[in-house]
Amino acid sequence: MLFAVISCAPAMYNLSTSKDIPSGLLSDKEVLVLTPADGISDGSIAAGSGSKLATKVYYYLNTKDCEVSLDEDHKSIKRIDESELQKYDYVILPAIVSWEDNATVWSGKPDRIQFTIEIYDKDKRKVASGSIDSKSTNATFTANDPSELIDKPLLEFINKLF
Repeated sequence: MLFAVISCAPAMYNLSTSKDIPSGLLSDKEVLVLTPADGISDGSIAAGSGSKLATKVYYYLNTKDCEVSLDEDHKSIKRIDESELQKYDYVILPAIVSWEDNATVWSGKPDRIQFTIEIYDKDKRKVASGSIDSKSTNATFTANDPSELIDKPLLEFINKLF
């Protein structure tokens, strides 16, 4: 019984946001989500991690009252053509700061992910941001992945935008 409780224990996370996030910032707006570069884990690129994060941002925004598009080609707002940028009210730029994929089952060392989300208007001014640091439990009986640590804090951040 104790082992079942330990393996199902929730991840711990810390969410910090910019102080002035206006209520309803993204409501009824056109939003573009950029795909960040992949994270690095133990000196190796965590292939597909940037796409996983962007897809989750896109997914959760799709459950809200806004029109959202996913851009898999651009990693920076600076590289988007001005005429393309004018189609959107806001651009969301997620970025992976740290991606630690540990063999928690064997090592007892938790998986960890740190990422930021910056929101820009069509004039490339940052209007809001969030920073998330999330880690898994130290004990588990199943293999896990840092992408499993994104959902809960990301949803909390997105809810602040509506």
